[in-house]
Amino acid sequence: MPRLLPARFCLLGLLLAGPLFAQPEPVIRTAGEFWSVPAAERDRLHALDMELTVYYYDPAWKLIWGQGAGGTAYLPMRGETLPIRSGQRVRLEGQIIPAEGLDGSRLKATVLEANAMPEPLPTAGRVGDYAALDAQWVEMEGHVFAQNDADFTHVLFLVLCENHLVNLRLQNNGTDPVPQLVGARIRFRCVYVSTRDPSGNLQDIAGWTSRQDDIKIVSWLADDERFSLPRTTIDRLDQVTKQPWVRIAGELRAQEPGKSITVRDESGQVVIATAQPQMLEQGSAVEVIGRAAPADFGWTLQDPLFRRTGSLARPLLALQGPGQVPLRLRLAEQVLELPPDLAEKRYPVALRGVVTWLDDRADFFYLQDASGGVRVRHPPRRVGGIGPGTQLSLIGVTTRGDYLPEVETLEVVYLGTQAIPPVRGVTLEQALSGAEDGQRVEMRGFIRQVTRENGWTRLDLTTFTGEFSAYLPPDDSLLVLRGALVRVRGVCSAVTNANREITDIRLWVQDRDSVLVDEASPADPFDVASETIAGLRELNVSQLVNHRLKVTGTVLQHVPGRYLYLQEGDSGLFILSRATGRLTVGDRIEAVGFPGRVGNRLVLREGSWRPGPAGPAVVPLVLGNPARPSPEADARLVRIQGVLRQAAPEGQNVNLVLQSGDSIVEATLQNAPTWELPDVGSRVEVTGVYVLEYDEYRRPHGFRLELRAPADVKVLSTPPWWTPGRTLAIIGVLLLVILTVVIWVGVLRRRVHEQTEQIRHQLEKEARLQTELERSSRLESLGVLAGGIAHDFNNLLTAILGNLGLAAMDKRVMEAAGECIGEAERGARRARDITQQLLTFAKGGDPVRTAVALPDIVTEAANFARHGSNVRFEFDFPPNLPPGDVDAGQISRVVHNLVINAVQAMPGGGVVRLALAAATLRADEVDALPAGSYLRLTVTDSGKGIPPEVLPRIFDPYFSTKSKAGNSGLGLATVRSIIRKHNGHIEVESQVGQGTTFRIWLPAAAQKAPVPRGSPVSRSATNQPARVLVMDDEDVIRRVAGRMLSLAGHEATFAADGAEAVRAYRTAQETGRGFDLVIFDLTVPGGMGGKDALQEIIALDPDVRAIASSGYSSDPVMGNPRAFGFRISLPKPYDIPDLLRAVEEVRRD
Repeated sequence: MPRLLPARFCLLGLLLAGPLFAQPEPVIRTAGEFWSVPAAERDRLHALDMELTVYYYDPAWKLIWGQGAGGTAYLPMRGETLPIRSGQRVRLEGQIIPAEGLDGSRLKATVLEANAMPEPLPTAGRVGDYAALDAQWVEMEGHVFAQNDADFTHVLFLVLCENHLVNLRLQNNGTDPVPQLVGARIRFRCVYVSTRDPSGNLQDIAGWTSRQDDIKIVSWLADDERFSLPRTTIDRLDQVTKQPWVRIAGELRAQEPGKSITVRDESGQVVIATAQPQMLEQGSAVEVIGRAAPADFGWTLQDPLFRRTGSLARPLLALQGPGQVPLRLRLAEQVLELPPDLAEKRYPVALRGVVTWLDDRADFFYLQDASGGVRVRHPPRRVGGIGPGTQLSLIGVTTRGDYLPEVETLEVVYLGTQAIPPVRGVTLEQALSGAEDGQRVEMRGFIRQVTRENGWTRLDLTTFTGEFSAYLPPDDSLLVLRGALVRVRGVCSAVTNANREITDIRLWVQDRDSVLVDEASPADPFDVASETIAGLRELNVSQLVNHRLKVTGTVLQHVPGRYLYLQEGDSGLFILSRATGRLTVGDRIEAVGFPGRVGNRLVLREGSWRPGPAGPAVVPLVLGNPARPSPEADARLVRIQGVLRQAAPEGQNVNLVLQSGDSIVEATLQNAPTWELPDVGSRVEVTGVYVLEYDEYRRPHGFRLELRAPADVKVLSTPPWWTPGRTLAIIGVLLLVILTVVIWVGVLRRRVHEQTEQIRHQLEKEARLQTELERSSRLESLGVLAGGIAHDFNNLLTAILGNLGLAAMDKRVMEAAGECIGEAERGARRARDITQQLLTFAKGGDPVRTAVALPDIVTEAANFARHGSNVRFEFDFPPNLPPGDVDAGQISRVVHNLVINAVQAMPGGGVVRLALAAATLRADEVDALPAGSYLRLTVTDSGKGIPPEVLPRIFDPYFSTKSKAGNSGLGLATVRSIIRKHNGHIEVESQVGQGTTFRIWLPAAAQKAPVPRGSPVSRSATNQPARVLVMDDEDVIRRVAGRMLSLAGHEATFAADGAEAVRAYRTAQETGRGFDLVIFDLTVPGGMGGKDALQEIIALDPDVRAIASSGYSSDPVMGNPRAFGFRISLPKPYDIPDLLRAVEEVRRD
């Protein structure tokens, strides 16, 4: 124990003396020491004692830039602000946590000098020297092109300084006025702060300043005297290199904002690198100032500054006046922009550029200048001693090329040699756009074939999206490249068809050195890693493009020499293969090829195959509802059940159309010409390969099935009795009925025509008045007959049109006989038009006469009738004409018919004169018209005239001298009938070879014509179903009307005559289920008609809504339904839209 005491006392002494010998904690005195604190020490407190000249202090953004003992400094801040300002020299003492930055709560700031800002470093000529200027207090000069408020305390200016864009931020206290500097040239002092990209290159320059006094306006862009310099043309830039500044002016052809602009004038084109951010519309007129300097193609401008000078520039060819000598084109792009018809006019061309491809076997070469490349045609041996890289001055003329215009040489001048422009990598899709025609490009692909063609070596290459070819001088060493992945460099040329549409891409390659091998042809193409078919869809583009891949699967379908489908598990793959060997469905194979796309489908191109390992059999995917395309099912074996709607052979193939649920499925079976087709309407189960189809935007929009064998179609059940064939038979019967009706009308017309001829011969012997009276009597009788026939036709046509409309709404019927139904419906509508003319001629319906301004009616009808003709019209309408007491619609038809006759009488053109005049007639002054005020309408043509032997018969029904299809022979008969019903008169004069004049007298109205008013805004029709009472003596019309109403959700009740309708209405009221509206037939043979029935119903319900319907347009109720208690009239025949529109109109009333 005593031995241990001395040792313990020594240890205690050392512990007590330890603090006396401890090292003092280091103090941070410079920014370099601040930033060099080890990462492990940055989260703890450190002592700080630093003197700093503050260049920029920003308490809002927590930033300090300045100059300290160790050089320029940037220090971050956090926490409380410091009581310092920019421009001061200060001493900061206290503690700091480097990871957080300066905190005013831990530091003491002492101002050593109030105004210690040093003189700024000049930057003239070296704005981009960020290594020397970064974090320094500098002075710069430039133009302000944009200004905005970055936040409440900062204003951002975009300043162009020596072709560098500087983001100058001015600190603002939020109350000081902000200077507006856009368009000014300023000299400013700031902290220079650079940003560099990962490669260490300058990316951005920012300037920070706290004081507005550091920004001085030097001048304004609008007053820059350099823009007043004489204009220099682009082709003379090489002659003005000794001038400090030059000015060019021209058209802005292209712009990459902040990078470059392309300017063209009448002498050439120049590409100018500029960081100026101003964006202009392509085609704008601009002027540029700068210093002339050489460039890759010709010359350019350094330190440029541009501005817009006016509206869009005019194209060069638009500057040429009529009769002037054609302008000379000086750029390849100007040649390429010519339309083919202008290129054939052989415009003079003067180009200067470098040869990018030439070979003695071709009668052309390619020349490229600053604007692009163009094909140049030259006679054999005219252009010798030149080759790729030769700089030429070329004089020639334009000519039409296969795709783009070309140049035919007249004179070539050798200027020396020049580096060939670098190639640009493009895809096949870019080349197929035509934009690369004549340009040097590099394209990648797999060489599938090397052949000789017309003295050239041809390489056929396959890419990710298609194929192209390359042509080189003969070289047998290229044969070993078959199967290799290569990059080919050459001039792009588009191959077109007869319609000048691009069908292929061809590269003209100078020599073997322009074919760069990326991957040599393998000895064993199957010696690559295997991928699952499902895994292919998960690979990115870089893993797919230009790589051989191998897959394993089961063969679903194989067309030798074209393609095959392969499936493994739940994924399928489409493989394009030129191999001619035959595979059997179910074979297991390994396939190798290059991934690609057809549309938006992932495929394997240039596939080859060999037997593969055994695997499970493919189980078809059952699709219960194939309504939407399923990308997951593409190229897979699927099974679908449905009803066979169509089975049609097409050459050696058979096309099937199935309906599965609400979807239509198309299936194709190849090479089955002798297969016995299943009956249409059978329920079948088909098994085939699911092939997705894409629209023009590469989005799935449908699919089809490829069947492998007849066994893929299994009949589950035979078709029902109601088949499309029987539907066609019924439609055929309907068509036969319609045809019979048409024949009946034709026979009737012939008989009427024969009777009319007999009567006409008798009437010619009597006096004019007697002739007129007898003609009136005959036409009155014929009118009664025609009206009765038309009424019966209208009833028949109502049933036909209604049933055809209902059949047209059945999708199955339309698929089976849509075209037949459409033709039947058009025939029925044509029959309806004929009956309308019969009615107009016979009884016509009493005109609804009102005071009408005839000049408007005549002008509108005449202009409509002359549409498409070469006849000139002359109108003579005196002012202050009294209105006519007429039916505007019927008089419009009169004018229309007369003008049509006049136009047809002048097939070679002529003049039709239409005149109106007021006339006051005495009794019997004109024919048998009573005395009174009339309006006389005169229609005169300069046609061939009407022969005297024909003139007395022109108003006879069905009489016509025209053989044109569709001519009914009722035109003038209808005109005469309408005029007589207006208590007017018509007469005609004609001379053969001179023309014809019709004069019409119509009664004048006593009052003025009403001022047209805007149509009242109708209320929206209700969407609720209605209860409708339909009364018609024809059972077929009641049934078809009921079906039409049920389509709109309405409930129909029927009655065969007026008495039954009254009883039904009374019963409905008593039971509380009244009718919303009624539709009554006016004429019921042997029973109560609609007019009488409505009077009894009005006694029961004064607010009844009623529609009058009849095949007799002469019934006064049809002309003025409201006078008899009806709301509107519905003439027969009517179809579904007519009926439903009438119902909705009455419900809105």
